[in-house]
Amino acid sequence: MADALIQFTAGLRPLCLKETHMKPTVGRIVHYVLPEHVSKRCAGMVRPAIVVRVWGDGISDKPAAPVADPDHGSVQLQVFTDCSNDGDACAAGVMWATSVHYDESGAPGTWHWPPRA
Repeated sequence: MADALIQFTAGLRPLCLKETHMKPTVGRIVHYVLPEHVSKRCAGMVRPAIVVRVWGDGISDKPAAPVADPDHGSVQLQVFTDCSNDGDACAAGVMWATSVHYDESGAPGTWHWPPRA
């Protein structure tokens, strides 16, 4: 049985996020990188967020903002913060982040996919 499993998995290759062409959809969890204007103390730190709207998906009645990466669009996010530890603007524990662009490198004020565990 173990030999069969080894033979089966040997032929598989791991999926890369770029290969799967993941697109943001409402309800997906992504990572948001805090920008300095929101939190000087925690700028550049990652916080979890839920996508609440995707711009440029053909559903919105408003024109989409210019998109740096058309495969990912820009999104509206509800960001979960570390409350006042992230600064006064984050004290409620959640905050809106609007028209947020995708950036795989994690620049402040952008979103990216969580790494695979």
